Amino acid sequence: LVSGTADCDGATYEIVYTVEDECGRTESCTQTFTISNVGPTITCPVDQVVECADDIVEGTPVVTTSCGLQTTVTASAPSLISGQADCDGAVYEIIYTVEDACGRIETCSQTFTVANLGPIVTCPADAVVECAADIQAGDPAIIVSCGLTTTVTTVGPTLVSGTADCNGAEYEIVYTVEDECGRQTSCTQTFTIENVAPTIECPADAIVECADDIIEGTPTVTTSCGVTSTVTTVGPTLVSGTADCDGATYEIVYSVEDACGRTESCTQTFTVSNVGPTIECPADAIVECADDIVEGTPTVTTSCGITSTVTTVGPTLVSGTADCDGATYEIVYTVEDACGRTESCTQTFTVSNVGPTIECPADAIVECADDIVEGTPVVSTSCGVTSTVTTVGPTLVSGTADCDGATYEIVYTVEDACGRTESCTQTFTISNVGPTITCPADATVECVDDIVEGTPVVSTSCGVTSTVTTVGPTLVSGTADCDGATYEIVYT
Repeated sequence: LVSGTADCDGATYEIVYTVEDECGRTESCTQTFTISNVGPTITCPVDQVVECADDIVEGTPVVTTSCGLQTTVTASAPSLISGQADCDGAVYEIIYTVEDACGRIETCSQTFTVANLGPIVTCPADAVVECAADIQAGDPAIIVSCGLTTTVTTVGPTLVSGTADCNGAEYEIVYTVEDECGRQTSCTQTFTIENVAPTIECPADAIVECADDIIEGTPTVTTSCGVTSTVTTVGPTLVSGTADCDGATYEIVYSVEDACGRTESCTQTFTVSNVGPTIECPADAIVECADDIVEGTPTVTTSCGITSTVTTVGPTLVSGTADCDGATYEIVYTVEDACGRTESCTQTFTVSNVGPTIECPADAIVECADDIVEGTPVVSTSCGVTSTVTTVGPTLVSGTADCDGATYEIVYTVEDACGRTESCTQTFTISNVGPTITCPADATVECVDDIVEGTPVVSTSCGVTSTVTTVGPTLVSGTADCDGATYEIVYT
């Protein structure tokens, strides 16, 4: 080798031919050989389809070199020449370079086409939860080609059937995984709500005086998942006994309905505890007569203002004599409430009145005692009690019976049914004239001896007895027994 590199194109070799004859003489000539050859050739392994860049394995290219020169083959790292790393359709290239001892280089390119699938996602198992708030996104199982990074996004929980937070409602979480290649796949995890209806605990039972004292309380309500609920009440309703009467029971039924339409109820009982009516009589009174007794209005109280009826018995005479001073009467007032409970009180009336009064007939002037007639006195008695009038007389109290100026009295005495008496006196004064006398008629006689006393007509007041006396005959004119002489007989 006289120039260049052994076996390399352009290298020259010489063969020096030297002839030596037997004489020892030499002569030389040079034959030059010039190397003329081509650089190495390289044939890459066939292109391949791989799942991932990591699956790319350098192959062994087929190398030929002129003259069997030594060669060095190098390969570049797989280089992404199109697409996105490790994504389906991405193309990687390995460039194989062969360099022979002459420094001549030749390259070839082997391509690797990525063929793989997008990510595979397996959701967490479906679950049963009590409330939507218990739903938590889990970690889905992800299979991704080539260990590509992925991003998981979730949508939900989303209500897909039923009513929110109600038993049997279904929620979904949709997990979507996206790899670096932009490929997405999704799966759905279903959550089924399983919970119970609301509970309600009534306020404690209570004892009240009256139905009007019943006040709705606030029950303790629990709902699954805190779903909204509405409490309604029915009552108070009388369930036993008589309204507002002791021992009567009322109920309030509290019902809760949650947003799921589930209901639950409880009952609060109220027991009425009260007393019967009270009654306070009108004040005792003093009256003149039983007829003056007037029922008053007692003061009545009833529990809860329930209706009541007041009845009375009386007035009843309880001591003394009816309508007499000091007699006592009672009115018993009894109140009965709507519960049938009774209470009574007694009002006492004491009679205070006076005995009878009597007013005699007016004094009178009469001619004769026989003209005296009992009159009718004006009698008044307290309360119109019965009375009896008795009389004594007429009694001569002055003068001479039946004589002018004589006075007689009648004493009228009234006694009422109470035994009380009162009297008055009626005076009669005699006023009459003395007797009258009518002489027998004048007469003509022949002789004095013919004169005979006659019988005068006498009248006396009241038929009192009278005595007639005569004086005469007495000559009053003329000459005795002579014609024309007049005599008189005076009758007294």
